[in-house]
Amino acid sequence: MRQPAGCGFELAQDTLTLLDEARRVVEMRVAKLARGGPDAGAETALMITEKTCAFFETQALFATALFAGEAHLAPGRAVSMLRQKVQANQRRLSEGK
Repeated sequence: MRQPAGCGFELAQDTLTLLDEARRVVEMRVAKLARGGPDAGAETALMITEKTCAFFETQALFATALFAGEAHLAPGRAVSMLRQKVQANQRRLSEGK
């Protein structure tokens, strides 16, 4: 059961879920890098690009929320956006096994 918005429990729960999902992606990426070869180089370049883009997207999300008077919603929106990105990586890396 979801807790009422604003109590912080939902954000904490979603953040912990993000951390667990990210841990799984890191495990898959480390395994891919350990195998070496051209795929490892491509994965490294992709990671750098993704992290840079995610950083700027998160900054834009926070700025937009701040200027809209919805700064309190920014953390939840950021976690949601990052979870979508991590889940996309998990799907992509699972297919490449």
